[in-house]
Amino acid sequence: MTPVKQIDPLDFDVLDHVARYKMGVPESVARLPSLEGWTPGRVKNTLKRLRGEGYLKTAPLYGDRTYDHLTREGAEALDLPLEGRDAERLGQPLAEVPKVRAYAVLAFCCLSTRARQRLTPDEFKQFFAEHDRPGLPLSYYADHEAKKLGFVRVDTGGHGRWDRVVERVRTDVERHRELDAFRESIGSGGLEVTLVTATEQKAGRLRAAFAEGEAFAAVPILVHVVPGLVELIAPPRR
Repeated sequence: MTPVKQIDPLDFDVLDHVARYKMGVPESVARLPSLEGWTPGRVKNTLKRLRGEGYLKTAPLYGDRTYDHLTREGAEALDLPLEGRDAERLGQPLAEVPKVRAYAVLAFCCLSTRARQRLTPDEFKQFFAEHDRPGLPLSYYADHEAKKLGFVRVDTGGHGRWDRVVERVRTDVERHRELDAFRESIGSGGLEVTLVTATEQKAGRLRAAFAEGEAFAAVPILVHVVPGLVELIAPPRR
C-alpha cells in the first residue's frame, strides 16, 4: 500500500476544513483557529499553492466568486476513504443543489458571529453513538460554546412556499422525538434544530410559524439567513 504523503500541519487543517464542509472559501479558511492572525493575502496564497500541488481545485460559486473542493490527492493526504459514492466525485465540482446545501452549512457554521462545527459521519458515530441510527440524515453540527448538538436543514426553495418548509422541519422534530437518546437530549435542552434560508422576509414568516406551532415547543428552532443563497438559488439575469 502506498504510504500517506506527509504534509504540513497547517495545510492539513486547511484540507480538513474543505473536506468537512465539502467546500472552502477564503473567509471560512481564515477563521480556522490554527490560522489566527493570518492576513487575507496569506490565506489566498496558501489556497493557490494547495491547488498548484494538486490537493484542491476551484469551481464557480456565484457571480465572480469561487470555492475550493478536494481532489483525490487531497483526500489521500487526509487518509480519507477512496471508495464509495462520495469518493467517486472527488475532484469534481458539486452539483447545483448539493452546492447550495454545502455553502449554506459552511456560512452558518463558519461565517456567522458564532462558530459551530459540522460533524462528519465518523465524528457523529464516535461522540453520539447512542444517537446514531441507520438511515439517519447526518446533517449535524456541534455548538461547543452552548454545549449543544444541532440538526441543520437548508431551505433550497428560494422564494417558494414557506409552509412546505415548516412541514419539513416539523417532520425533522418528530423524527428526533421518536428516538430515546434524542428525547433525552431534548429534555435536557441539549438539542436544537436550525433552518438556513436565503431572505429575511422568508425568515420572518418561518419564525412566526415556528413560534405558533405546538410541535416546535420542545425543541429550539433557529432560523439563520445566508444572503448569498439568493445568488445560488435564483441568480440574477445578466
